[in-house]
Amino acid sequence: MFYSHTRQLGAQPGVQLNPVQDNTEGFAPDQGDQTIALVGRFKRGRIDAAFKVDRGTLRERLGAPESLRVSALNEAYVHAYEAANNGAIEDVVVRLSTPAAVNSYAVFSITGSTWKFAASATAPTTGYVFYLRDLECYNDGVKIEVNGVEKYDANNQRVATDMVTVRVRQPDGTIRVEATGSLDHTAIDDYGQDAYIGTLIAAQLDSIELTSVSTALIPVAADFYGKNADGTEKLASTGDTPLILFQEGGTAYTADDYDRAVSMLETSPYDYGYGISAGTQAVALISKMATMHIRANRQFIVDIPGGLTPEAADVFVSQLNCDTHYVQFYWAPLQTDDPVNGGKAVIGLSGYQAGLRCARNAQANAYGLAPKNYPIAGKEWPLRRTGVRQLCTPSDPQLNSLALAKINPVLFVRYNGGGKYAFTDSLTSAKVATSYRKLITVAEMSSSIDDMVVKYGRETLQLPMDLAIGRMERFLEDLFDAAGSSKWLVPSDNDALGEKGYVFQVARHKLRPADAYVVTYGLHYDGVARAIFVTQTISR
Repeated sequence: MFYSHTRQLGAQPGVQLNPVQDNTEGFAPDQGDQTIALVGRFKRGRIDAAFKVDRGTLRERLGAPESLRVSALNEAYVHAYEAANNGAIEDVVVRLSTPAAVNSYAVFSITGSTWKFAASATAPTTGYVFYLRDLECYNDGVKIEVNGVEKYDANNQRVATDMVTVRVRQPDGTIRVEATGSLDHTAIDDYGQDAYIGTLIAAQLDSIELTSVSTALIPVAADFYGKNADGTEKLASTGDTPLILFQEGGTAYTADDYDRAVSMLETSPYDYGYGISAGTQAVALISKMATMHIRANRQFIVDIPGGLTPEAADVFVSQLNCDTHYVQFYWAPLQTDDPVNGGKAVIGLSGYQAGLRCARNAQANAYGLAPKNYPIAGKEWPLRRTGVRQLCTPSDPQLNSLALAKINPVLFVRYNGGGKYAFTDSLTSAKVATSYRKLITVAEMSSSIDDMVVKYGRETLQLPMDLAIGRMERFLEDLFDAAGSSKWLVPSDNDALGEKGYVFQVARHKLRPADAYVVTYGLHYDGVARAIFVTQTISR
């Protein structure tokens, strides 16, 4: 034994070295607030679970964009694109589908030396070598290639083989996954590792499921066995025309379809900071997503159709009956160039706004806190789309009505140095007049604080009660001091909060002192300059 300690010292002499005790834990913000989430109709993507895309994988994972002239549902793609290209590290996506959608199996079979690919709505039970299912549900199909890897017996003669190379390609020929393995479910390689082709494919891409007949063999006579004289593989292939496995089944979505989509987002393992409506005009979907985001303690950014008048925008919002600081409405009566399809269209800005919030949040300070006390509004955050034309210029009474309805207009504003199209306000949908909850910045800082406290609280679960309370007290002191130094919190006129701008208490639960403790805190957030009153006095 080369080490001089033991981990468990009994009656014998020696030195027991105990595990390191770590008392340095604190809050460590992650990149969840640089990620957005949306529900929408796309040409590709799983329909059974949420999935992630980023700027580099957007087209591959969601398919090619389609014009808004074809369908208004295609606006969701623009929002996913703008969020990813304006600051979001990732988009968490749920693809809308209906019960009529069918995801078929690609079945590969051999009869004698003749092979065939076919699509089957159900998994086959006989007459196949393997079948493959693509959970990413490409509307435009897939291409598949198979090569039988040569196998030799003791006399160096070629014999039927269970080893195959399988490739799955996108319709344009780009390889999605490639693996060489055995059709035998029990096969292992020289290192004792699983060599089954289904396992090897799943290890690279969990959205491709392959199941083979364990006793299947590729005959030597098959024209995809081995290699050609020039060393290239002989292939069985679906050919130039992709094999269509997924039938979308229409886009007439019902309340049940929306419920299923929202549930997939809520139960997904992916964290995100902002949900967006992605231009949908389905009141039922917006309402269901708003309710879920309140439960999730996440901000939800909603597009009000830009083609509506100010009065109609007010009516649209009233249908949603929102009274919460977790939801924010944006109305952009602007026709712009479509950034992904070209042409002109009236497109919402929820994805654009969320992307800018993510970009701001990436600028964390030494305390790990982002400048969430700065709203994404005003001169510093102009709209950078091209070909902008404003369809409506609200009057002062209309602007007042929009503010009372908690709608944030996106309009042309003149500043020193020139005019810009800008987010002109930063209100939540909370139906309050003076409460700080009406401000988006307060909503963001408040939900962020709650999120950090809750996550740290989980770390204290199952600790001795006094230790858990002590750690939580230290955590809160550090967190709120950092929030004050970051100008999230400012001095308060309330004597309890005082110059620090906060007060908190951690104590045992009165009714359950043995296993529960209570955390309460009061915070005074900084506000936002929304209104300025200017008076000039001409004096002698």
